[in-house]
Formats: sequence, C-alpha cells, structure tokens
Amino acid sequence: MVDFGSFNSLAPLLRDDPYPVYAQLRARAPVFWTETEQAWVLLRHQEVSAAFCNPGLLTLDLGQFVADVSQALGDHPVELLRLLDMAIFFRNPPAHGPLRALVARLLALRPQAACAAEVARIARSLHAPLVRDGGLDLMTGFADPLPPLFMGWLLGLADADALWLAKTLSGVPVILNRGASIRDFRAAERRLTEAHAFLRAEITARRLAPRDDGLSLLVSRNDASEAPLTTTG
Repeated sequence: MVDFGSFNSLAPLLRDDPYPVYAQLRARAPVFWTETEQAWVLLRHQEVSAAFCNPGLLTLDLGQFVADVSQALGDHPVELLRLLDMAIFFRNPPAHGPLRALVARLLALRPQAACAAEVARIARSLHAPLVRDGGLDLMTGFADPLPPLFMGWLLGLADADALWLAKTLSGVPVILNRGASIRDFRAAERRLTEAHAFLRAEITARRLAPRDDGLSLLVSRNDASEAPLTTTG
C-alpha cells in the first residue's frame, strides 16, 4: 500500500521497479498531494493535459526553488538564478506574454511545407550512416540531433552551432531534480553563461546585419515592440 503523503519519487523501490507502484497509484488516486515532495502528483494524460491548459495554474516559483535548494546546500548561485529567470518556461503572466508572442512569430516564419521539407532533408542526412555503415544509434545519431538542427535552421544558425547549443544546454534541467547537488548547480550556471554569451553575440550580429532568418525576425519584432526585451536580463 502506497502512502500518498510520504510518496517519494526518488525512493529506491521506484528506481528499481516503478511500474507496479505507478499502476497502483493511477488506479487509486491519479492526482494527489505529497508532503515529502511538497507537490501535486498527476499520473494520467487527462489530468496532465488539463493542467497544462489551465491559465489559472502558475509555473514553478524558480526563485524560491533555487533559494531553498541552495540554502540546504550552503551556497547560492546568483548568476544561475538570473539566467534561468529569463527563460519562458519559468515566467508567469504578465512576463510570459511578450516571450510567448515572439516564439509564436518565430514558428509562423516559414510555411509548413518548407518546414516539412527541411525536416525531411535533415532526416535524410542523419540516416546516411545507416546506408553507408550499415548501422546507426537511433537516439544519439538521429532522435537527439534532429530537433536542434531544425530549430537551428529556423533561427538561422549553422548546424555546428545549433548542435553545440543543444549539447551545452542539455545538462541544465538536472537542477530541477530534488537530488541535484551544488556541483550540478554550478555546472548548469557555466552552461547557461556560455549559451547566453553565444546568443548575445548572434543577436548583436543580426542587429548590425539582418538576414532572412528567424533570429533576425525575433530581433526586429522585439526592438519594435512597446516593451522590448533586452539581452542583459
């Protein structure tokens, strides 16, 4: 029998064999509060979808989260908090609105047919080793690089830069795990600082010499808005 209040997603039992436990939880209480994690747990697609579509629900209080964890670890990565606070995922209304509007304009930049053709081109280039060598790791060689290569194309980044950016940012979400250490926080801080410096340089270049790409569009629309965002946070 699972005790909802003391539920711990990092418990050894869940790491070793999570499926029976989660099946039991879904049958008994697909939505419940756990005191141990101080969080609501949603276990079914129906409830998760409803939560994502509910404008009354706010995102994680990032400042409080980082403050609580860093206090427990005896350190406070101020720069990491500043960088994360600029991310759309951690902003509630009204700060969320301008960022979301810019992203919507980016996604509407190219016709769907052009996007589909680019995805097909990237897919063909990624599975070339399968034809050439007779083998391919579908995760590392195909599924992982395809999304950043497409977003890089949409933004106007070189393939190598898009892959570097994705790799640099890949280790950042680990800090949202309750088991994150101060070493994880510091590593995430370094990664975000490097990524931010790269993007600031790209934004500056687009302001000086605009191109026909998504990043130039974002820069021009942002600069022309009533409350333009800055590159300094």
